[in-house]
Amino acid sequence: MKALILLFLGILSISSLHAQEEVAKYKPTQVLSLQPIVIGPYAQEGVMGIGVSYEKEISNKMAWQLPVQYFFEGIGYEGFGISPTLKLYPFGMDRTVTWSLGPGLRYSLLKDVYYYYSHDNFYSSARYDNTEYESVFGFELQSGLGINIERFNFGINSSLGLNYTQGVTGTFINTMSVGIRF
Repeated sequence: MKALILLFLGILSISSLHAQEEVAKYKPTQVLSLQPIVIGPYAQEGVMGIGVSYEKEISNKMAWQLPVQYFFEGIGYEGFGISPTLKLYPFGMDRTVTWSLGPGLRYSLLKDVYYYYSHDNFYSSARYDNTEYESVFGFELQSGLGINIERFNFGINSSLGLNYTQGVTGTFINTMSVGIRF
């Protein structure tokens, strides 16, 4: 009888340990975030914008990210940008403070509105408004710092790159993001 009771208690303890393992294994593998601050490169003074980003974990040390940003018309250009990025986490993703580094591709479609004056003769001149659209394609290296608290993610990312397109010479994008991990 003692052997039967010990066997029954052993089976109960093994099943309860297994159930605890399953609960402890669950961790968020995706991050959906809002980027309320985006600083872009498309003017001498920079361009402000907003964006959204989706990140999906591939492994504990790797993820892919798809940010989409909209740049406001202001001092520089107006338009949108997209940048699929492979993020590498050298110290792992399941920490409170994480650091990532990785390559990305950047595509932006920008609208530049400007005006110029034409001096026909000494006494008169005319103002002409002009709008040009420019596609910018380039490669970038992104570096980011993330803070994970429960289901929330706060991040600061910065990227630096080179454009393949002739018009705009360099790329830098700085973002601050607030997201939900699920």
